[in-house]
Amino acid sequence: MYAEIAPLWTEVSHHIAAAGETRDPDQLSRASAILSELADRERQAMRILAGIRTD
Repeated sequence: MYAEIAPLWTEVSHHIAAAGETRDPDQLSRASAILSELADRERQAMRILAGIRTD
């Protein structure tokens, strides 16, 4: 799951950088949408990890 999540962080950083360079607020909107998706995915991944027992 984290292998799928990690590239999204790079995409967020690209949108934020583009917003700074172009002053295009749509870039921040795109970054925000991805961050919302990231939060959901990471929450789900952590729930799965929390359920793993290694005893």
